[in-house]
Amino acid sequence: MPGRLRRAPLLLFALAAAVPAAIAGAVTVEEGPDGVTLANRSLAVTVSREGILSAAQVSGRKRVTVLSDAVASIRLRGRDADILKGVKPTLQVRDARGTLAPGKAFVLAYETPAARVRVIHTLPDKRECFTTRLVLAPAAETPIATRSVTVLAGKLALGDGQVRVLAHPKAWESTVAVLEGDAVRSGMMAALYNRETRLGAVLGALSQHAESHVRCRLMNRLPHVEMTADYAGPGAGELCIAPGETAGTGAYAVFLPKEIFEGLEGYGALVKASNGIRLHRPIPCGWCSWDALGWIMHAEQIDRTIGTIYTHRLPAYGFNVLQIDDGWQCGWRCSGDWRFNPRRFPGGIKPIAEACEAAGFRLGLWIAPFSDEDQGASAGPDGELQPDAPAWMREARPVLVNRPELMVKRNGKPTGSYDLSHPDFRQFLTDTLSRLTHEWGARYIKADFLGYGAGFEADPSLPAHDIYRGALRAMRAGMAEGTYFMTCIAPDWKSLGIADGQRIGGDVSATWEGIYPAARACATRYFANGNFWWNDPDQLHVAGRLGAGGVQRGLTLNQARAWAAMIVLHGGVTMTGDRLEDLSPERMKLLTQCMPPTGVTARPVDLWDVLTEAGRERYSRLWALELAKRFATYHVVGLFNWTAGHRQAFDLDLARLGYLGSRRVLVYDYWDGHLVTVGRARETVPLQVAPSSCRLLVVHPTGGRPQFVSSDRHLTAGGVDVERAGYLSTAKAIKGQSVALVSGAPFRYTFYVPDGMRVAEAVFDGEPGKVIPTPREPNLAVIEFVPNRAEIDWRVQFEKEAKPK
Repeated sequence: MPGRLRRAPLLLFALAAAVPAAIAGAVTVEEGPDGVTLANRSLAVTVSREGILSAAQVSGRKRVTVLSDAVASIRLRGRDADILKGVKPTLQVRDARGTLAPGKAFVLAYETPAARVRVIHTLPDKRECFTTRLVLAPAAETPIATRSVTVLAGKLALGDGQVRVLAHPKAWESTVAVLEGDAVRSGMMAALYNRETRLGAVLGALSQHAESHVRCRLMNRLPHVEMTADYAGPGAGELCIAPGETAGTGAYAVFLPKEIFEGLEGYGALVKASNGIRLHRPIPCGWCSWDALGWIMHAEQIDRTIGTIYTHRLPAYGFNVLQIDDGWQCGWRCSGDWRFNPRRFPGGIKPIAEACEAAGFRLGLWIAPFSDEDQGASAGPDGELQPDAPAWMREARPVLVNRPELMVKRNGKPTGSYDLSHPDFRQFLTDTLSRLTHEWGARYIKADFLGYGAGFEADPSLPAHDIYRGALRAMRAGMAEGTYFMTCIAPDWKSLGIADGQRIGGDVSATWEGIYPAARACATRYFANGNFWWNDPDQLHVAGRLGAGGVQRGLTLNQARAWAAMIVLHGGVTMTGDRLEDLSPERMKLLTQCMPPTGVTARPVDLWDVLTEAGRERYSRLWALELAKRFATYHVVGLFNWTAGHRQAFDLDLARLGYLGSRRVLVYDYWDGHLVTVGRARETVPLQVAPSSCRLLVVHPTGGRPQFVSSDRHLTAGGVDVERAGYLSTAKAIKGQSVALVSGAPFRYTFYVPDGMRVAEAVFDGEPGKVIPTPREPNLAVIEFVPNRAEIDWRVQFEKEAKPK
């Protein structure tokens, strides 16, 4: 909830009018001597008369208790003790509705000398989770100041064996850690999993009303978890509630899934629904200047890049934004001066935005406004320089403008950290973003370094979390409608519901090791993509060539393919950082095969196997993307070898992709263009992956008749372009429809041809397609065609192969 927690009459906070019995009946109520149980087909949640909660997985008549001894606690200013400890609540069961409902809710009412508290546990009809939230109000005529609320603390029974925790200890450091002696603190959410028993839990906040975290630790060999909302913070006060007012935490969810990935994805989807998140379209796909040009850039370089984008017709493939990073502004990096640098951009920014629009895409701009790194040398509003000012600053025209009056002061001197709670600073943010978007025409904003130097002085009565989100809202308020807003180097999760995108990992670089931050972040944050926002794993690189003497410059082709596959499988923001004019035709083709982003995210299937600090492997090696098309549901699988020195062996278990053992499947190698196998799903497929490379496999169910297998338009092998591809058995033909093609560009489609058959004719967009010989692959047919438009119909006719005389 924004600002101070929303105030409302107590009972209106979580409880709604009764729902019809036929709808609400999916959750049953069982009353026993020890308490009351609410149960649906997946979970049974029991609350005792003392207010202690337990929850069990339900499978038919079998119930397995996973969570037990769970209680809430509240700590007020000046009191270390929990005010709920030893207080017996009254217990009611009500019908409830909302994001999770229809369902039913427990209401636990506590009366303490300091506060009246309602703890509400809601179980929906059809989810493997329940939610918990608290409502509190002063019990007397004295206000209360809340430091923290532990919404739920209990122990998990995940069985014997090692428990691992997916945790986010701080920004850009998500990991899967082995739960051992030390407690693990994770921002917003955490997931725990026992690989031996396959029992797990996903716990976390559903909104960003407070500084929320989950704490996990081992006690008596059992994992203990606490979901807490913190209201106190550096430089800001607690949540204050006046007499006659009420405030409540947002909802927190506990998933006890039968399958841990479904729990993570269910949690992500519930966060999206609970916050009413509307994803920005289109997903950003384009170019960022930082890795290509660095800080010293000029308008001429941007103009050349626009020309290259236009020449290669990249907007037709899905390119939609050109983002100018750090270097366009008067100041250096974090600054208070967001005018364009006239030495580098003499014509300003607006003409560049207009040139981008004319070429078929939008302009994006970088900004870092929460602190000021110029103020030590250029100290005043009029830009006067200190004696030690750097040469570039002395030569700057116009002189820098700083705003020390809006900064946090220490010993009467400005610190360089802007006071995010200051009304005038928030107005400065709104005005600045209005100029960048309304006046100059930018429609993509990358706000960077938001976690550095932020201060709170003007209004210390509000929690720091609320002040930070208020500053983000001030930025959003100035933006033109339709502007994409991405936060970077920002406190994790705090931009939820305000920003359209979030950088999820550290900076990459144009080397093989440079992909590692993206690879790690994509795995640990995969469930957030398309739910919280669009994940931004930083820049995609595909550039590379052999230099003089055969020395490799940049990435090898295998490395470039692996990086491209990683970004496409993740399905989020796709921004290249290469100098586009330097790309060879082969590398440019690879780049276009990453456009547009699909918005569909692959699962890191081995997330719980390799991503540990203790293990040698820190990067997910097996990714599986399920694509549900009208003609088939199939998988694109990435097998990655993150090492640089040796080949790795894989045994691809098709059952892990959900294929039943009796089902026949075909496995096709996208890069090499050969059929790996056609057989039963119960058979594991042995594979080798070369160092610093990726095998990209297409896995189709097959019925032993002709079928579409793959397209080279996009690395999803038809996921972007092929709409229909149905086999007509009476006509012995595959009739198809494709979209998102590029007129005049050659494409290749691959088909499976059973023994005894061959392609008789192929017609694409009214023109004959060219059948490419595949002598080493008699069961594959590759057809090349050049469409005249983006959407076409096509037909591939098959016939019995003539037997040799």
